[in-house]
Amino acid sequence: MARAKLANIVTYCNRTLKPDSFEDWPGAVNGLQVENQGSISHIAAAVDATPATVKKAIENKADLLIVHHGLFWGTTHPWTENRYKLLKLLLDNNVAVYSSHLPLDAHPQIGNNAMLCKALGIKSPKPFFIDRHPSIGLRGELNLSRLQLAKLLTKATGVDPIVLPCGQARCRKIGIVTGGAGTDMKTAANYAFANRAVLAHRLCLGLKAELGNSVDLTTIYDVSHNIAKIEDHQIHGVNCTCVVHRKGATRAFSGDKMGSHDVFKQTGQPVLVPGDMGRGSWIMAGPVSGQNMAFGSACHGAGRAMSRTVARKTIDPETQRNELNEQGVIVHAATINILSEEAPAAYKNVDNVIENTYSANLARPVLRLEPIAVIKG
Repeated sequence: MARAKLANIVTYCNRTLKPDSFEDWPGAVNGLQVENQGSISHIAAAVDATPATVKKAIENKADLLIVHHGLFWGTTHPWTENRYKLLKLLLDNNVAVYSSHLPLDAHPQIGNNAMLCKALGIKSPKPFFIDRHPSIGLRGELNLSRLQLAKLLTKATGVDPIVLPCGQARCRKIGIVTGGAGTDMKTAANYAFANRAVLAHRLCLGLKAELGNSVDLTTIYDVSHNIAKIEDHQIHGVNCTCVVHRKGATRAFSGDKMGSHDVFKQTGQPVLVPGDMGRGSWIMAGPVSGQNMAFGSACHGAGRAMSRTVARKTIDPETQRNELNEQGVIVHAATINILSEEAPAAYKNVDNVIENTYSANLARPVLRLEPIAVIKG
């Protein structure tokens, strides 16, 4: 039977996967983890290096086991009890172990992300999720419903995916990070926070360039909407820690739930409710005491009265621009279509929304604001 040198296989794998170029998780060891007597006749592959997979490899006469999740994660000593039994099983049966974690996820041709992109029909994917060096994910574009995407994932992986039915009904921008990157959702949220801070800073620079440096521009209040937060709430009389995903909503915590934010303990949390380009917006506040029944939430805007598609078909953008100019509202839009999509008629009357929000004891009105300048897109 033909045999290959273990050293040659390891060299080929290292040259292909480039493990030394990756910053992996602490304790993870990419590359050869256990060597054998030096030659290979059969190779087995598995996700994890466990007693079960090692025994399967031995049953199939493999003397090299290539895995995605290797033997070493965090502290790797002492080698006693089950660890000792696993290592003894490998050594007694002359089985070598080679592991490739993030390098296998990220390889642009044969990596887990690349193969999943291919299965989904994503063309020319780009790097994504630069949490460690280099990026460990891929992103691309599709135009599928959630159900269509779920069916493709089932076909590609052999198991039904867990679908969180939030966001747009159709999936167009797809980010793929195989493995446990779901634990890094906080990192994704922090990226969004940083991105918004940069946008606000650049807006301030633009306004100062136009109005002069003598203008004092200060952030008074900054709050998120369309984001998931880990919070403590009472559900059916039971206290629990849960993830609250506010889509089309924002926090409206009561004053007695504001923790260390002393300035808002007497008022409740501020709630910013933009209306539209032609009508007013509102500042509201959560209850002074007693969390509202919507997990401490309220609306973050007036809400659409018509879809963007309907607005584009029914509202003339130039007519809309002229009407706003007559009201004394300065509008700058990235594209002409946005003037139709974001026209006042495309949104509900914000004053009615505020009245309903107050009636439902979600938040209370504080101040109405009139638009002077609007930037869209």
